[in-house]
Amino acid sequence: MKKISFFLSSFICLMTLGCSKQETAQIESLKDAYFEIAQKTEAQSLKGSELTEMLSNYAHEEVVDGNQKIYTFHNENEELMVSEPKDQEGITDVMYTNSQSSDSLAIAHSLSSNGASSLVLNTVDMDKFKTITSKLSEESSNLYNAYLNLSEKMAEDHSLTLTEVQKSINLELTLQEIASDDNYYSFKEADSGDLLGTYVTANSETVHQIVYQNNVMGLLHDTMMADNCIMFSVSTNETTLSNQKEVMSLFDK
Repeated sequence: MKKISFFLSSFICLMTLGCSKQETAQIESLKDAYFEIAQKTEAQSLKGSELTEMLSNYAHEEVVDGNQKIYTFHNENEELMVSEPKDQEGITDVMYTNSQSSDSLAIAHSLSSNGASSLVLNTVDMDKFKTITSKLSEESSNLYNAYLNLSEKMAEDHSLTLTEVQKSINLELTLQEIASDDNYYSFKEADSGDLLGTYVTANSETVHQIVYQNNVMGLLHDTMMADNCIMFSVSTNETTLSNQKEVMSLFDK
């Protein structure tokens, strides 16, 4: 009976190890690891030591920053960063970044903030920017459409003036900030609270940055011109893991 019990225990142990290896083998990229970690830590705590074993094929660094132990994994254009409290075991935050030429996409998931997920996209591709932002919010507004039209003009002409902005938006213009180098002008929709802001070079009409903020969806859009290059950005702290997966698939195309 003891022999049967021993062999049964050994079999269960081998089966468990086999399943563990199979699960690890399915992680083909740090992107896959990100979603595996985020979903797993929602159900049960995952220790930093378990993570390093799970990602043993990837080189990693460990540093202590204040009260947090930070694990960073690298693989070509990918980076995975997780944090765990120094005085207790269990990952609380995970962030994944993918950089491709001039574009980058960062996604994060935090158990320490009740499972909050965030996303930040930077791209020089206007079409990619519009496609991805449409997945983050299906709602549209006159102010958002004006933002896209002005961004397209800035990208095509590498030039935009405050007068052109005013002509395209039928709202009152407000001067909010005056700095030594820039003036900040904004337009606000009373009903939705959405805001479009422009940064104008002081003592001129040249617009070098446009921002659009959707307060309902928690989205911040940003179009910036620097060194004759246009960069489009969007960020939000109110996304989901499924939404992140959809955006990541579009970014990888």
